[in-house]
Amino acid sequence: MADQNPPGWYPDARSPGQHRYWDGAQWTERVAPLAASPVVVPTKKGHGCLYVVLGGIAVIVIGIVALVAVVGTAAKKLSIDVGTPAMREVTVTSCQPDVPGDTSVQGTARNTTSKRSNFLIVVVVDARDGTQLASKPSAVSNVGAGQVANWKASTTAKYAPGVTCKVSLALRSVSVKP
Repeated sequence: MADQNPPGWYPDARSPGQHRYWDGAQWTERVAPLAASPVVVPTKKGHGCLYVVLGGIAVIVIGIVALVAVVGTAAKKLSIDVGTPAMREVTVTSCQPDVPGDTSVQGTARNTTSKRSNFLIVVVVDARDGTQLASKPSAVSNVGAGQVANWKASTTAKYAPGVTCKVSLALRSVSVKP
């Protein structure tokens, strides 16, 4: 690739089935599986995270539609909270290296509803300079009313001092009968 290509994830010519990160000047050692890392090529600095979040939301919406189609007869109605209500219930408790040196994120999901809930959580790992290194979904199912459940997301982002982990999206679904 020539220097005119913007920084972003591109298919790795040396290793089919994965992406490699182009920093705008050279290929880095950062790689990710093809299915786990969307190809994000920002046209302006700072928009990459927006594209990843929007892509993540699209994947979640498609997943919800599929879930409702499959569970439709068993759960007469599905109540879904996206954004602020669910975000207040999900926290990151740990952002640290795992055994191979990748970043492992752990946290809790508190069910403040009166019904059993499921949580879909998307976490983002950022470098010290704010560059997004990875995003990863996690899920917690069947959390009782008033209960707290633990969740974990293991990423392929190499852990380094100054790395931050945060919840970028939280979705809570509650099955309710009409």
